[in-house]
Amino acid sequence: MKAKKLLITALATGTLAAGLAVPAQAATLYDNGGYSKALGTWNDGTTYVGDGANDKASSISINKRHTRLYADANHTGPSVYLTHDWNDLRGLTAGLAWWQTWDNRISSFSK
Repeated sequence: MKAKKLLITALATGTLAAGLAVPAQAATLYDNGGYSKALGTWNDGTTYVGDGANDKASSISINKRHTRLYADANHTGPSVYLTHDWNDLRGLTAGLAWWQTWDNRISSFSK
């Protein structure tokens, strides 16, 4: 019983009892601005967010981490390094042509 409680506690805090780190969550993508309608949460090193979230995010929570976003799968294409959440990706233009925004553009992540 004590071992089970220890394991649950370790998993909840992001580490395993054996000292191995659980992959950190890089970001949560949301279908709408203002962090509405979560599409899912992905770890650092995600090479493709999947068809259900690809090029659909309008806001992002980076879960208190620094995260690089990529416009294309496999960490390719235009990218931007985020240090904080964005509640409306229409306002994020860094790393793109002046008329483009990151709204409905994210395909992969790295640390």
